[in-house]
Formats: sequence, C-alpha cells, structure tokens
Amino acid sequence: SVEDQQDRRGLFYRFVRLAMPVMMRAATRDHKAQSRLVKDSGLDWTIARGAGAFTDGPHTGRYHAGPITPAADRRVSRADLAGFMLAAASNGKFLHSLPLVSQ
Repeated sequence: SVEDQQDRRGLFYRFVRLAMPVMMRAATRDHKAQSRLVKDSGLDWTIARGAGAFTDGPHTGRYHAGPITPAADRRVSRADLAGFMLAAASNGKFLHSLPLVSQ
C-alpha cells in the first residue's frame, strides 16, 4: 500500500541521516588529509569543489565560484566545473583557496 511505501521511505531516510556521518568519517578524514598535503606542498594550488550534485549538462560558462549563497543552485555540470578549473589555472584568481562551484 501507499502507506507502507511511505513508512519504508521514512525509515530509509532516517537510516541514511544517522548512518552517513559514521560511514563518511573515513572519507572525510582522507579528504582533509589530501587537502592538507596540497596546501603544505609549497606549490600554487586551487582546490575546486562542486557545491552539490554534478550533472552531465553542457558547458554554459555560467557558474558561481566562491562562497555558496542560499540562492545558488547546488548543481553544476561537469563541463562547467572543468571550464572553471581551466580558467582558475590560467588567471590565478582563486590561488590558494577552496572555491565551491555551482550554477
């Protein structure tokens, strides 16, 4: 029934909400260690991150980089993220920073 499906969905989301921090602890620790290695390398660096979900959409050249605002879309196409990375490597605007990229 619909009610049974809703109950199962509710249980699944509650499980995910409780389990994810535990399951992601090692990945988060690794991510922080990798960032520290890059920052301490003595090289010029920029660590670009997608703000949320990646899409297979086209390169539009329209994206936001920097702090994420409440109005920002949490998605970004892989093509736009790649375009941002090329631009950041060329212009140095985000040198020694960790910008989040979103649509």
